[in-house]
Amino acid sequence: MFEELINRLNNLKTRFMRTKFNLLATLLMVVLCVSFTSCSDDEKDEIQDDKTLALLIGSWEYELSSFTDEEGNVVSRQMEIVTFNSDMSWTGVDYYIEVGYPDKETEKWGEGTYSYNKTTKELTLNNNIFESGIMKILKITENELSWFDGEDIMNYTRKK
Repeated sequence: MFEELINRLNNLKTRFMRTKFNLLATLLMVVLCVSFTSCSDDEKDEIQDDKTLALLIGSWEYELSSFTDEEGNVVSRQMEIVTFNSDMSWTGVDYYIEVGYPDKETEKWGEGTYSYNKTTKELTLNNNIFESGIMKILKITENELSWFDGEDIMNYTRKK
């Protein structure tokens, strides 16, 4: 009788240890599954979806200054035109536009190559004429380009 009691206790102990081991193993598997699936790289997905370079291609204009007559009509203005090409080259030109006269190129202030860092959203303009610069892209759409050049926020519109 005493031996039978010891055998039953040993069987219970063995069953309890197996159940405990199975529970711990299952818990470990659940923790591992949750930790692997909860760590998605959302920032990487956003960077891969970044269409900045495709949207950048084309000509963008920015009004540097304008003058009006007494009635409020614009009689002259100075425009900056920046053109980005698909071969990673760019040019920058200032135009002085006066009513009644054709557009005249006043100064080619930049040309060279460019690169874009998707992580920092920085556009580097390597300039063969004047100083090169790094622009922080704030916004880019089909018709709007906004960047911070370290001093000013420049808001461009796509030149048609």
